[in-house]
Amino acid sequence: MLTEQQQHELAALASMGCDRQTGCHYVGCTAGELLRTLHARPEFAARLLRSEASAEVTHMRCVHDAVKEGKQWRASVWWLERRAPDRFARKPTASLTTDELQAAIEQLTAAIAEEIADPLLRQRVKDRLQQIAAELTHAFDLPTPGQTNDVGLAAVADDSLDPDDEPTAWQA
Repeated sequence: MLTEQQQHELAALASMGCDRQTGCHYVGCTAGELLRTLHARPEFAARLLRSEASAEVTHMRCVHDAVKEGKQWRASVWWLERRAPDRFARKPTASLTTDELQAAIEQLTAAIAEEIADPLLRQRVKDRLQQIAAELTHAFDLPTPGQTNDVGLAAVADDSLDPDDEPTAWQA
């Protein structure tokens, strides 16, 4: 069980955005001791969760205020993206043209032609693949043949801050 002092220090570290692993190292306890204390003392668990949330709220407030005042807000966005990537990180956007989709369909069709001897069945499968390609083109608003899409997977990388500098996310 953690002492009152250790609990207080962990909550203070959490409110600054420190992860639990680093907090445990700082106060001199193991992750197991922290978990046992969290289960045994629900009031400490609630205080720690609130402290964790307060760090996120602080950064959200910075972004909100900076946007209103036209100030720098990128560091807080970086922190939020790494603190809760499932909610704040940019999602990769795949880039695919209709020509690229058509080339993939043609490769599949060629492979099917080599494997399916029956010409009627081969044609039905080819027609079905073309139908799927048309549906994908429409559903994902893919560029028409000859057009390119400027946004590829590499374009979503943000080199403003090094992602390798991020701390370990909070482990619940």
